[in-house]
Amino acid sequence: MADVTRGIAGHEGAGQVVAVGEGSEKRWKVGDRAGIKWIASVCGECEFCLNGADEVHCINQTNSGFTAEGTFQEYVLAPSTYASKIPDGVLDEEAGPIMCGGKCQRTDSGDHGWC
Repeated sequence: MADVTRGIAGHEGAGQVVAVGEGSEKRWKVGDRAGIKWIASVCGECEFCLNGADEVHCINQTNSGFTAEGTFQEYVLAPSTYASKIPDGVLDEEAGPIMCGGKCQRTDSGDHGWC
């Protein structure tokens, strides 16, 4: 965990939007439900970002709870492009694990991941 996280872990967040930043008004509104994933942001400039298919391999990406403050806090800031809308009828406790980047592996036979 990098110092920039201030010790705040978590990469599977779900909750309600309480404020919307400038430039994100068309995508989000107060009251929407949102999820925050492992990838917090990418640079948009490296070869992986620019090829249009591999931004998940960005060498400059930031990750929730690892190189950016995580989701284990009352309020979280997230780039609007890296938050996902959560549909009505899906509980936060159901949506949170869906935000995992695939590092967690949960099966009927137990927990096999490092989350």
